Amino acid sequence: MEENKNFHGEEEQLRMELPEAIAQEVPTAEASPEEEILPPAAEGEQLSIRIPEPPLRKKKGKAHYIWTTLFILMNVAVLLFTAISDFGGSNEAPDSLTAIGVISKNWYYIIFAVIAFAVGILLEVGKLSFMTKRTTGKGRFKLCVQTVLLGKYYDNITPLASGGQPFQIYHLSKNGVETGKATSVIISSFFLNQLTFIILCLAAVILDATGVLSCSAEIFQEGSAMRTNFQILRIFSYIGIALGSFLPLTVLLFFAFPRTSLGMLKGGIKVLHKLHLVKNPALTNMKVFRTIVQSSRSIKQIAKSFWTLFLSVLFSVALNCAACSVTYFTLRFFGYDIPANGIKEWLLISQLHLFISSAVSLVPTPGTSGAADLTFYGAFNELILVPGLSFTAMITWRFLSYYSYIIIGLLTLLYLSVKKKKLSV
Repeated sequence: MEENKNFHGEEEQLRMELPEAIAQEVPTAEASPEEEILPPAAEGEQLSIRIPEPPLRKKKGKAHYIWTTLFILMNVAVLLFTAISDFGGSNEAPDSLTAIGVISKNWYYIIFAVIAFAVGILLEVGKLSFMTKRTTGKGRFKLCVQTVLLGKYYDNITPLASGGQPFQIYHLSKNGVETGKATSVIISSFFLNQLTFIILCLAAVILDATGVLSCSAEIFQEGSAMRTNFQILRIFSYIGIALGSFLPLTVLLFFAFPRTSLGMLKGGIKVLHKLHLVKNPALTNMKVFRTIVQSSRSIKQIAKSFWTLFLSVLFSVALNCAACSVTYFTLRFFGYDIPANGIKEWLLISQLHLFISSAVSLVPTPGTSGAADLTFYGAFNELILVPGLSFTAMITWRFLSYYSYIIIGLLTLLYLSVKKKKLSV
């Protein structure tokens, strides 16, 4: 009964806040007891999602531990496979002296890779602090550092990176940021990151299709496995880009054509219901439409100032460039080099990074584990000519792009826990 009450309360709130022309089209539904319904927004406050409890406080059942065990075993299996492929099998025997010589010659590139990783975090913090200041009047830099690090941690331990944004909203609201504004900042930040990533991926696809810049033709040798199978990677990349474009395109469509976008959503969910992929179409309509409305309102809030929106977009583009740079400098550290000027070489590796990242985004494992490891290893194995260094390069890249966020997140949680205990004494 309480769920039904909350559901209908939120439905009425949503109708009141929407333009009259489309409010009447908001679907109605009886809330299912099994479904988690979000509470209605407070009067005068933006519609916002429920602030969750910290993930660490949730009780974990047997299924959680089973999936965690399977996830760990899968990662171990992938690491063993790539290690055996690199150090044994049909590959040449590793030459320790040659490997040491390559690393000694290119040692400074690993420093650049670490700097690119750190710059990526600082850019994320800077963007969040900037958007928070424009929304609340205070930058709250220290709080934004914690929020970004914890968000990265939960993104990388949950399937499809689903845990980061809810926890970031929780952390901001718990530390003095109004819930509606915290929701607006986090959703806007995520939206801009997703939008710029999709735009960069589309640019990579267009450059590849026109032959202006083609990593498959310019960095992989003729007849190599990666070059031969690159068409398969392209297909998965196109699918990943299409799915990743759903939220940004739907939100932008809602800006221009609210009634049309609502009709398209209802039609799409109706089809999914007929395919038995959606259990309760009316309730799903409500949830999806609420997400779109919430996202569009958040972006409108940021877009009130052109310079706020422009600088936020620049932050998001720079974040993606930093991620590409981690891949590039890691490869250079382990001996990758082609006869091209520095900027073109970086662009080719960035294009490859975007192709692979969009392709493996289809995999629902935390941090796209397994798929990312194998795919990047396949690329590294052909770009790094010294036997035995491809696996090491993949592990180094994976540490900087994945494991480091988990380690830093755990240290941040430990720091906050110790700080909380000291304050309670």
